[in-house]
Amino acid sequence: MARWALGGVVVLCMAFAAYSVRESRSYDLTTTFRYMKWSNPPFDRLFRYNLYALHPTPAEVLELNQHAGASIVLGMDDEAEREKLLSHLIAAGVDINAQDERTSLTALHIAAAAGSPSGVALLLAHGARADLKSAGGLTPLDRALIFQQESPSPDRAEVIRLLRTAGGGE
Repeated sequence: MARWALGGVVVLCMAFAAYSVRESRSYDLTTTFRYMKWSNPPFDRLFRYNLYALHPTPAEVLELNQHAGASIVLGMDDEAEREKLLSHLIAAGVDINAQDERTSLTALHIAAAAGSPSGVALLLAHGARADLKSAGGLTPLDRALIFQQESPSPDRAEVIRLLRTAGGGE
């Protein structure tokens, strides 16, 4: 009797795993990314596999490049994972300097405004250009200086230093 019960549990687990894999393949890049960030083992491995094996598709690369796509990694807490994902996206064709089609902001503009030294350093290390201007004519350094003036912080001061070192101008 115990073998039947154990066998039933094994079959149910396998069926659930197969269902989870099938369902996760239908998720787009953003959904996969969101679930990967918030899931727990063993599901985070499933979403990580989905993200790196199935994404980004050519259509997703195009969409990311229309919306400062490299900025998708800025919300990640794990710096090693952020580095790995950014490298993966760039290898798939995401432009590190892609500008949002509406605002002309790049991922570097977004990281600079957020006061994220690690985000700015990561983007610069991958070739982000500090001299690109937004639709309003602002460089990432300009945005960092504005936000530092409005809400001073040591992180923003570090962002300003990094951008000046990178030749962001002033």
